[in-house]
Amino acid sequence: MTRSAWPPFIYTSQIQSLPDGKGLRGISSRMDSQLSGADIPPRPFKINYRPMTVEDIPQVHQLDQRSFSLPWPERSFLYEITQNTNAITLVAEAVYENGQRLIVGMIVVWLIVDEIHIGTVAVEAGFRRMGVGRQLVARTLLAGAARGGSMAFLEVRRSNLGAQALYQQMGFEMAGERRRYYHDNQEDALLMTLNRLNQAILSRWVV
Repeated sequence: MTRSAWPPFIYTSQIQSLPDGKGLRGISSRMDSQLSGADIPPRPFKINYRPMTVEDIPQVHQLDQRSFSLPWPERSFLYEITQNTNAITLVAEAVYENGQRLIVGMIVVWLIVDEIHIGTVAVEAGFRRMGVGRQLVARTLLAGAARGGSMAFLEVRRSNLGAQALYQQMGFEMAGERRRYYHDNQEDALLMTLNRLNQAILSRWVV
């Protein structure tokens, strides 16, 4: 998955003053999911994509903890939902025939002037390779473009080849690197950018 190293509990006016190494998370290639095997029904009836709500935070936080070695605290998601007017947050919710609902993916992006910064993306391990991550990214980029965003960028771990492949499929290109960007293991981050947001092309990814 993708995760920014920036502290999530900040105001956008503080961004320019943050020290080096405080940036983005990414779609995590490392998710030691606790929802596997018998814990996940074999097939969801459908997957809904909708704005994240306060009621979603416990499930979102649990997903975040399973997905990243540097998880965000619950208050960070609360801030993004209730206070940060520059944030766009979505969840992917699996809805089963028996009425059970389960958050299986989430994304937080920030619209900073005309730039969309993908802050974090996570998908439950049992729901990967189903297009959930692509849907979350495409839908938030479309929402950001509708609000004036013209380009997007993110940082992703050098070792996270799966996330890099997904972003490249969506038109992102390598633009540089940030040395020893992630504080947990001093891993480098690769900077990826999508310089022109084409709403018509992005719409093709949305199903």
